[in-house]
Amino acid sequence: MILVLDLDRTLNRLYPPWARSIRELVPPALVRRAGHEMWDWLAAHLAEHTYPVHEGALPVVRVLSAGASRVIVNTGRPETARGTTNKWLRNHFRVDQLLMRARGDFRRTVEVKREHFRTDILSGHEDETIYAFDDNRDAVNMYRQHGAISLLAPQCWNSLSALATTPRDVTELLQGLQIVSRRTLMTDAKQDARELGST
Repeated sequence: MILVLDLDRTLNRLYPPWARSIRELVPPALVRRAGHEMWDWLAAHLAEHTYPVHEGALPVVRVLSAGASRVIVNTGRPETARGTTNKWLRNHFRVDQLLMRARGDFRRTVEVKREHFRTDILSGHEDETIYAFDDNRDAVNMYRQHGAISLLAPQCWNSLSALATTPRDVTELLQGLQIVSRRTLMTDAKQDARELGST
């Protein structure tokens, strides 16, 4: 089993609460230029601000990590923030591999993650079950399209944390995760159908 995790708003509590992405914290002038200065600002910001761990993620990820052959963080954070990011992760989680955005890469985060998933995660491990957690719905759908069992975080932590805090083994938690994943897929399908019906 391979565990793939996003970081911001999945493993941590990004603030202010309205921020859907860490990129939204960047001053608008730097975002408009979309150059290296934007990533440098983010790396400096992350070095100065320690975002709190998401307490709902801790028990679930720790139980799943115990049964995983690899734990991979696949993030849209820039490579220039690797040192700060590694330090934060080591304080809270087991991580075997940290995949980050290359310095000159300004693509949408889901495209960066898709490339990492295909080249660094799937390659040579097609026979392993992959569980992925991300706060970006496009990334969740991308993982599902590639055969992973993927859930939207941080919402999923509420459903799974009860399973992780009782004396259960990894197998039972994985079974619970698959049930939650199936329910999520059914809910998403119903929502898609409602949206199509309203157009």
